[in-house]
Amino acid sequence: MNKTDDEKHRNRDLKKQKIIALLVGALVILLSVFFYLLSLYIYAETPGSVLAEKKIFSIHTGQNINIIAEKLHHLKVIQNPSKFKMLSRIKALSNKLKTGEYKLS
Repeated sequence: MNKTDDEKHRNRDLKKQKIIALLVGALVILLSVFFYLLSLYIYAETPGSVLAEKKIFSIHTGQNINIIAEKLHHLKVIQNPSKFKMLSRIKALSNKLKTGEYKLS
């Protein structure tokens, strides 16, 4: 083998390593997205406690999903405001929330 053959093999090996690194990176990203979406699904499908105390919750004019999520979290109605907001956006509910008082548990 001469020097140019060694360089060709080195370049080929380097290209293979880059491709493998990109594939592994893409797989990690896809798995992360999958598990995040799975956690959202589990969050959405998990019922609240039957024994939970009933609470009155008010939505006022002009309150957006961020404010509502933080208020619900403060009242301990939801555990994770970020998941609540993401799920509301996925299900297109953030624009359907109406002002008024709600009895929640």
